[in-house]
Amino acid sequence: MTAATSRPTGEPAGSHAWTLQYLRLRLIANVLFCLLRPLALIGYYFRSYNEHVPSGAVSRRTIYIRAPSTRRRLPIIIYTPTGVSKPRGTILNWHGSGFVLPNHGLDSLFCSHMAARLECTVLDVDYVKAPKWPFPWAVREVSDVLSWFFERAKVEQGLDTDYVALSGFSAGGNLSLVGSTLFTKQADAQEDRIQAIACFYPVTDFTKPDGSKSAPGGKPPSLLVRLFKFFSQSYIPKGTNVRDPRLSVLLAPSESFPKRVWIAAGDLDTLYTDGQDLINKLNKERPSSAQDEQVRATFITATQRKHGWDQEPNTKSKKEGAKYYELVVDEIREAWRLKAQGSRSSSDGQPVSAANAANAAIKGKL
Repeated sequence: MTAATSRPTGEPAGSHAWTLQYLRLRLIANVLFCLLRPLALIGYYFRSYNEHVPSGAVSRRTIYIRAPSTRRRLPIIIYTPTGVSKPRGTILNWHGSGFVLPNHGLDSLFCSHMAARLECTVLDVDYVKAPKWPFPWAVREVSDVLSWFFERAKVEQGLDTDYVALSGFSAGGNLSLVGSTLFTKQADAQEDRIQAIACFYPVTDFTKPDGSKSAPGGKPPSLLVRLFKFFSQSYIPKGTNVRDPRLSVLLAPSESFPKRVWIAAGDLDTLYTDGQDLINKLNKERPSSAQDEQVRATFITATQRKHGWDQEPNTKSKKEGAKYYELVVDEIREAWRLKAQGSRSSSDGQPVSAANAANAAIKGKL
C-alpha cells in the first residue's frame, strides 16, 4: 500500500507481507493483466448488443470519481438508453475478476441489456485489484462509490437515486452483495435505499478451505479450480478473519440484504453452493409472505454450465446469457413496480408465491 491510503481504526491492514509467495502472486497477476486486458476491451467494444438490444439502443460514457479510501480516480462506465429523456432507476454493477483480473468493461452486454430493457441508467463500476490491493480495499471502494451515489450522483450526474438495484458477477457479485448489506438500510427511514440485487455465480463463503468446494453437476475444469485458489491467496492476506461478513457475506445478517435477492449459478461451478446457501438462508430466516410481498430470494440453476457460462466469446453463450438477463429484467422491474405502487399487490393482484414456486415458474421460462 502507499502512504497516501488510509483506513479506519481497527480495520484489517489490507496488505500482504513481502515474501517470495507474495512476489509470485504479483508476477502471475501482472502476466494475467497483460494477457486478459485486451479481452476485456474486446468485450467492451464488440459484446454490447444482442437480439434484445439493437445497435444504437444504448449510449456509453466514462466518468471518474475520487475514491477517498484509496485516493485514486475510479472509472465508472455509464450506460444510458437512447431516446429516453429521463431514465427511471439506476443499476450499479461490479464485474467479475477473481478480485485480480482487469475485467472492467467485460459486462457491457449485460449492462446494455439492462439499460435498454428497463430504460434505466446502468453504472459499471471498477475497483482495485489484488494482490496489490487485497481485502478489504475493494470493499472500501465499493463503499466509496455507494456513498458518492446516494449523496451526490443526483446533483452531479442527474441520476435517479430513488429506484436502485445492484448486480455483479463472480467476485463482483461478492462485492455487490457486501455493498447491499452496508447500504440497503438507512437510519430513521421506512424504505430501503436498494430494492433488489441480482448476481451471477458469486462467492459468498471464504470459511471453507481452498479446494473443498465441489460442483453438484460434475467435476469442474482443473484449471479453473487452480485459478480460484490463486485468486483466494491473492485477495486474502494471511491472518485475515475469513468470518468477516464483508468477506464471507453469507454470514451477514439476513435483514441487511435488499428485499429482492436473485442469484444464478451453473451446476458445474464450485461456487454453485455459495449462491444456493445464501438463498436458502434468506428464505429460512425471512420467508416470503403476504405481509410483505417485496421479500423474495430466488436461486436459478443453469444446468450443465460452468463458471462464467454467459460470458464466453461465442454466439451460443451470448444468446443463452440473454435469457438469464431477461430474468433479471423481470426481477428488477417487479421490485421497482412494487416500490412505485406502494402496496402489497403483485402484478396479477395475487400475493407473491413462496420462493420455491417462483423458482419453478422462472425456470419454466428457460
